[in-house]
Amino acid sequence: MYHRDSNRLNRPHNAAKPLVLIIDDNEDDRFMMSRMLERAGFRITETGAGEEAVAAVRRYRPQVVLLDLLMPGKGGLTTCRLLRAQPATERLPIVILSGLSDAGTIRRAFDAGATEFAAKPDAGATLEGYAALAERLHCLLRGQAVSATDQAEA
Repeated sequence: MYHRDSNRLNRPHNAAKPLVLIIDDNEDDRFMMSRMLERAGFRITETGAGEEAVAAVRRYRPQVVLLDLLMPGKGGLTTCRLLRAQPATERLPIVILSGLSDAGTIRRAFDAGATEFAAKPDAGATLEGYAALAERLHCLLRGQAVSATDQAEA
């Protein structure tokens, strides 16, 4: 498991920045997503294996998880189901990322418990592809905050 500059988590000025856990076996993809999401105002932690996902979520308590669909070992669907089976993470926003976007793949992602499904920016993706992903995450987190406020008022 890898955490980019874990000391930043202890700095007060970063407290308002949402923490994203990236779970992806491709180191280059993790690097690019981390870099672009940090520029968009997120804190990042990452791991390269689905097997480490539950421990990483417990340790870092991210506000959202970006989960690669196709990984060796525990793939994205299995990892998503494992996270959903834990009481502490059953409502955690999970965005499954994949280069596959057929209806069956998307349906399986949602059946496994994904909150969102997004096309994975490929290695040659433009900055706009990563910016769009960052904006989706900001919108998802705003929606989660509104939902939590509505539930608290009810």
